[in-house]
Amino acid sequence: GEVPTISPVIRPLLALFPEPNLPNNQYTYSFTQPTQEDYGQLRIDHTFSEKDSIFGRFTADDNSLTVPLAYPQFKSLRTSTSRYGTFAEDHIFSPLLLNSLRFSFSNTDLLAESPSGISGPQFSFVPGQEIGGITITGITAFGPDGVTPIHHYQKILTWSDDLFHTRGDHSFKYGALVNYFKQYVQASTNIRGAVNFPSLARFLTAEQPNSVQ
Repeated sequence: GEVPTISPVIRPLLALFPEPNLPNNQYTYSFTQPTQEDYGQLRIDHTFSEKDSIFGRFTADDNSLTVPLAYPQFKSLRTSTSRYGTFAEDHIFSPLLLNSLRFSFSNTDLLAESPSGISGPQFSFVPGQEIGGITITGITAFGPDGVTPIHHYQKILTWSDDLFHTRGDHSFKYGALVNYFKQYVQASTNIRGAVNFPSLARFLTAEQPNSVQ
């Protein structure tokens, strides 16, 4: 059929698509998927006397993962940072009276980003943002991970105190437990913009896209 005239707006975008390197206009590329985990834990047990002892533990766990996407210009960078801590004290007031105090915290921070470094008036759909997503029917979708950046954060604090009391043939337990939760979730959908074309010809002429976001 007739070769459509390529729109000047499309020419810079078209240059980003790699040339086929397999039969039938297919393309492939090799990639690495580095993963790193740094983990550490510290524990302390100390007995001050027959009546007083403490226990403490701190854990740190940092992870990072690079996930390739369909085109070599794009990838998803995922990181997690976790911190956990526990402190406890047991105190014996008498053979019939014991107190147990405990405090713990849990912080988890998850982040996913999809940088490409492709930006500028000829590439960016949204001023100040990198290039968005391009979908053309029959062609693998081009662009970054469309829901990034994603940020999940959670903090949990716990305080508890229990008093154990023995009186004759009876045992009593008195206690309190307090939990504090804080959660934060931010997900970005098409923050860089996205465009969908029903055919390659419509994309090349920049005419009548199915949708623009």
